[in-house]
Amino acid sequence: MEVRAPIVGTFYRAPAPAAPPYVEEGDRWEKGQVLRNNQAEKDKKEIDSEDSGNGK
Repeated sequence: MEVRAPIVGTFYRAPAPAAPPYVEEGDRWEKGQVLRNNQAEKDKKEIDSEDSGNGK
């Protein structure tokens, strides 16, 4: 399933460098779950899923 960010910017898989990723490839997620962070112009924004799905 393809998930698109509503903004262009730097993509972060985890909330911090030493933290585990929000989701791994192949994981299942629920609507509203945080999937990643995007940073644009010093503003970091959590990106939530719009639907349930999986990373297959």
